[in-house]
Amino acid sequence: LGFEKLFIILRTLIIRKTVQCAASHHTFKQQNSV
Repeated sequence: LGFEKLFIILRTLIIRKTVQCAASHHTFKQQNSV
C-alpha cells in the first residue's frame, strides 16, 4: 500500500518536472525567434 502510494507520488513529480522543463524550453525558443 505504502509502496503504491510512493510510486504514484514519484511518478507525479517526474511528470510535473518534465512538463516544467518542456514549458520552459518552449518559452525559451519563442523568445529566441522574436
